Amino acid sequence: MLLDKPQIVWENEDAEKFFTELSELFELNDRYEKIKHKTELLLDITEIFSSLTQSKRGAKLEWMVIILFLIDILLSVLEKLLF
Repeated sequence: MLLDKPQIVWENEDAEKFFTELSELFELNDRYEKIKHKTELLLDITEIFSSLTQSKRGAKLEWMVIILFLIDILLSVLEKLLF
């Protein structure tokens, strides 16, 4: 919708020529494509960082579970040895 022509362009031929000239002068289509590409790239980067953060957090939780299992095993072995 950003590059859509305004309503006045459909009603007035001079306005359409003026809009087309300004669009070409300011290179609106090229700029829009570049901005679109950059925002898609930024979205990809944020998704990658998000997945890395989640995997890092998941790895920490897995290690915590492993450590808790080891502590549980050690406590049960010590309990059987002492009693």
